[in-house]
Amino acid sequence: MNKIISANINGFIFSVDEKAYEHLRQYLDSIRQKVKNEEVMTDIENRIAELFDYKIKNGSQAILMKDVEEIISQIGSPEQFGGEEHEEEKTQRAETSSFQRRKYRRLYRNEDDKMIGGVCSGLAAYFGIDPMLVRVAFALSFFAFGTGFLLYIFLMVIVPKAVTPSEKLEMMGEPVDFNNLGKTIEKDIKDAYDRYRPEVKTGFERFLEIAVKIGGIVLFIFVLSIIIPTGFGVFASIGLVSWFLPVISSYIFVSETQAIIILIGLILFLLVPLVSVAYKIIQFLFKTRPMHRGLSIALSVFWFIGFCLLAYSTYNTASQFSNSTSVSSNDTIATQGTLVIRAKNTGSDSEFEFRANGVNYTHFQSEDDLREFLDDRIGRNIELSIVRSYVNQAVVSVIKRSNGANRREAYMNSENILYHYEIKDSIITLDDFFRLDRQSLWRNQRVKIVIAVPVAQKFIIDSSCEPIFEEDNIERGTRARDEDSIYDKTLELNDKGVLAGK
Repeated sequence: MNKIISANINGFIFSVDEKAYEHLRQYLDSIRQKVKNEEVMTDIENRIAELFDYKIKNGSQAILMKDVEEIISQIGSPEQFGGEEHEEEKTQRAETSSFQRRKYRRLYRNEDDKMIGGVCSGLAAYFGIDPMLVRVAFALSFFAFGTGFLLYIFLMVIVPKAVTPSEKLEMMGEPVDFNNLGKTIEKDIKDAYDRYRPEVKTGFERFLEIAVKIGGIVLFIFVLSIIIPTGFGVFASIGLVSWFLPVISSYIFVSETQAIIILIGLILFLLVPLVSVAYKIIQFLFKTRPMHRGLSIALSVFWFIGFCLLAYSTYNTASQFSNSTSVSSNDTIATQGTLVIRAKNTGSDSEFEFRANGVNYTHFQSEDDLREFLDDRIGRNIELSIVRSYVNQAVVSVIKRSNGANRREAYMNSENILYHYEIKDSIITLDDFFRLDRQSLWRNQRVKIVIAVPVAQKFIIDSSCEPIFEEDNIERGTRARDEDSIYDKTLELNDKGVLAGK
């Protein structure tokens, strides 16, 4: 029976077999006699702790002798730390280098060779290809509906950056042993020296340096001036959507579940990037630690869920408008003299609109106000046209059109449009609105009124028709000037359907 003890390895507590721990201690003492660099020893202990943690998470109850020996074989013998590696070992290392690369490779962002976030360079190191090829691929994918941009942002958030020498070796697929650790640390020290060594700068270089710093401060202030109002705008938008959504859902969505899905998707899609940017700003201002990898992954997953929910809701809602069908009805007008075309002017939405400081505002005090406003806006999708009639009588045609998930549903939605007009003698009075059946959802319902007038039939378009009639809906003759209004004037069409005179 072996005795299990608790061992502290570089701040991490593990359950280790006593004999295995003694063997590991002797191994580290042997390395410490040959290595005088504390940074290298710390990194070796970190690597051992990582490997132990990996084994514990994959089902091991404790660290045994075989685990210690396996880890020692990966890191290297004490003789190798002293530079006493034999030629046979060097040959074996070279022969197995390609296998080791595959075995130890992990995906990181390469901060030492980055243009934006080090994603492309990290992917290139992982797959063993030229970083330029990956960058070109991402640049081309930006034009594929922005998918490359979204993928790059997603990877920049979810993929950690290689910071320690061990992580940089794993990124390149190199085994984490003393030789490679020493090379990596030596390269980092050289890069740091090259980056921070004092240089004799010319006056122009100092001017550029100061200009860049000032530009950075201005850019940071500019970003803050955008991020803060954007944050308030996002919260205000979510609040407004939460208030409007129950009413709007009764007009558009088949079930309340769709409205809930959209609200959750909107919250996740907008708030997660805002939280990430706010964290980055706080980190920059107060020099805090980078976001924990687990939290970063969780935020990325939440954002992706929000994106999927919005994409599903958008597709599901758009499918309800995929088909369009119309129904029409005709009525003959027995004219005696001049035909007069009038419209009712209800103007029921004016109470919700007001103007202040040159800006138009719309104000609702309750859900009933919003419903009344939406009913009025939907019901005013009306268009009036005047055309030539090929019979001796004037004919009024009402064409009701709507969308739906299929042709039958679109037809039923068109049938359920309630529109009224009245013909009395030579006067036709048109409603400037229509109503929907109480059970009908909004599916872009609209009404088009076409009045066909015989050639040389005199008619008057009353100014009350202005909300539903566009003067461009009737073709003018050469004698008619574009700036002249045709309302409240006697008109007639010639045999080409052109406005002949006034």
